Amino acid sequence: MVRLASSYNLWIAITRATDMKKLFPKIVGGILIGISLAAFAQTSLPRSEWGAPAVTVSHENGKWLITGKKNKVTFNETNFAMTVQNGSAMWTMVSSSTNDMLVKADGKELFIRLADAKHIEIKPYDTGFKTGIKVMLSDWLYKNPSNTLSIDLYLTIALEGRDEELVCDVSAKEWSNAIRQLDWPTALDARDVDYTLLPNGRGNLLPRDWPQAYFPIRNLRNTNDHTVLQSHVIESWSMSWWGFQKGKSAMMVISETPDDAAYQFEHPAGGPTVIGPRWLAQLGKFGYSRSCRFCFFEDGNYVTLAKRYRRYAMETGLFVSLKEKMARTPILADLIGTPQTRVGILRNMSPDSDRYDHNNPSNNYSLTTFDQRAQQLRDLKARGIDRTMVFVSAWPHLGYDRQHPDPLPPPEAAGGWDGMKRFAET
Repeated sequence: MVRLASSYNLWIAITRATDMKKLFPKIVGGILIGISLAAFAQTSLPRSEWGAPAVTVSHENGKWLITGKKNKVTFNETNFAMTVQNGSAMWTMVSSSTNDMLVKADGKELFIRLADAKHIEIKPYDTGFKTGIKVMLSDWLYKNPSNTLSIDLYLTIALEGRDEELVCDVSAKEWSNAIRQLDWPTALDARDVDYTLLPNGRGNLLPRDWPQAYFPIRNLRNTNDHTVLQSHVIESWSMSWWGFQKGKSAMMVISETPDDAAYQFEHPAGGPTVIGPRWLAQLGKFGYSRSCRFCFFEDGNYVTLAKRYRRYAMETGLFVSLKEKMARTPILADLIGTPQTRVGILRNMSPDSDRYDHNNPSNNYSLTTFDQRAQQLRDLKARGIDRTMVFVSAWPHLGYDRQHPDPLPPPEAAGGWDGMKRFAET
């Protein structure tokens, strides 16, 4: 490896050398010149001309300022509160709290506050394509003043790209202690937000002052339900983003590492809504770096945010067009314009289920055999329905939403394997 004091010295050496092999015999001259040109450009040309964001970093009165042409981020080094000024809109993330991070130490789990770290170091951070600050945290006290957690945490806060989107990354070194859960960046202070946009179900616009308590997937009437809101959960939260509308302005958060992502969430009766990123452990540890992206729009709404996520999906390879799906599976083309119908076979709720109706037990059991469903399809055909796509649910042995992931065999009372085969042929 060759290490040079500066790109300028490298440039002079290249231009003055008469024989590149004498200077660096094991390096191809063209590759070296390409490297030198990039290094020279970064030190000699304006940042905007080699693709870097026009962003500056400054420090004053206990606050770090990350200032671009469109957005200005302020990070309070004392309480870790963060604000983003985008046009006339101000978006504020709440300060550090006692439940920021859940760690495992001496076989027990405890919550700690990020801002309580005894060692905090903050310095400018510049990768060339995003610019901001890096926050290094360590030495949280627990038990007594002589005990500290053996965890080093690294947070980066930077503006990236032409739109100056805010990208927040977090990674950790875990020695004898482990991070089980981390809520960072903190949740948005939504007291002046008009709507929170949630991609659960078929999408919801939740008003700030909605008069009833709300949770995207949890049954709040059942105090024993502690379902965790996680990313990429089919039918519940299948896209890893959420957003906000405030007047004409809009903002969204995209979880770029969704595999072990969950969400801080609360909407009590009358609001406001609390939502923010939550990173969960992987095999008992933090394991790998996590990242989320904040996108800001001076004039936008839920459609704007949905289109931005679509662009994100296309840029990251997640997007598959309908045309490509039909190329992979030609029968898909037959479904365009085809009506759909859903039929169920067995509903058999267990008495210990959250959904069991103790007031009216007759609602807990219903059975329609495969042959009866087949006759219903013949009736549809007789009425002029030539094509339909039929979804069959509740066919596991114990009935609807039970016995996962192994549902076999089909219930004998509904006709068993033979009945299911007759229905499929119909």
